[in-house]
Amino acid sequence: MSTYLFPVLIAVQVISALTIIGLVLLQQGKGADMGSSFGSGSAGSIFGAAGSANFFSRMTKWAAVVFFASTLGLAYVGSGGLQKAAPTDSGSVMEGFAPAPSAVPTAPETSAVPTAPSTTPTTSEATPTTEKSLSDSAKETVEATKQAVDSAKETVAKAADEVATKTQAAVDAAKEKVETAKQATSEAVDSAKEKASAVADATKEKTQAVVDAAKEKVETAKQATSEAVDSAKEKASAVADAAKEKTEAVVDAVKEKVEAVKSTESASASSAEGSAKETTTPSTPATESTK
Repeated sequence: MSTYLFPVLIAVQVISALTIIGLVLLQQGKGADMGSSFGSGSAGSIFGAAGSANFFSRMTKWAAVVFFASTLGLAYVGSGGLQKAAPTDSGSVMEGFAPAPSAVPTAPETSAVPTAPSTTPTTSEATPTTEKSLSDSAKETVEATKQAVDSAKETVAKAADEVATKTQAAVDAAKEKVETAKQATSEAVDSAKEKASAVADATKEKTQAVVDAAKEKVETAKQATSEAVDSAKEKASAVADAAKEKTEAVVDAVKEKVEAVKSTESASASSAEGSAKETTTPSTPATESTK
């Protein structure tokens, strides 16, 4: 049974080892973020999803379990755990295996009948046959191992090609997204520039209209102020003329009154002088007679 189990364990061990190598190479570290460097926003995997990383982790764990199990099985089979005889001092490769049992038992020596010749070879004669079978088994194991290695290489190569194809597709998709984002950004910038220019023109027109309206209002205010000043000047001139006329009339009236008073006073003075003369004139002869 060990003859068939040994190559199977070898093939399983080689396949599991190559599977572990491929899975380890396919996985990315947490700090790598290969997908996020292309703008896809993924982290920890090259396919843009965290589920693939968990799948690879589980596959790596089970591949490691299979690898260690096959290693323990090879150690058990290689140590002769299934068929193991007592060791000898001959140093032969077959010292750990028991000789093949005899198909026909030999007759006892005490029998009177001559013993039949034994058809079963002795241990020394069976050893080359066993070694030859083991050599053939080893060759078969080597061939099976080579086939397993070639199959594993093909599987890893296919997986690497698929990964490279998917990576290239992801890179192309990322480039397309970047180009689309650039184009969208350029269009947005152009649209923003047009809107800003339109807003600036509208603001300029509104400002110019406000300035023109303000100028018109200022001109109107100036004209109204000039008219008000002219009207005020005319009114002030009319008031001044009226006041001057009234003042001149008052001055003339005062002068007339002063003249009247003066004439009255002169008349009163002249009448007083006349009465005084009349009073003093008759007393003169008496005075003279008294003397």
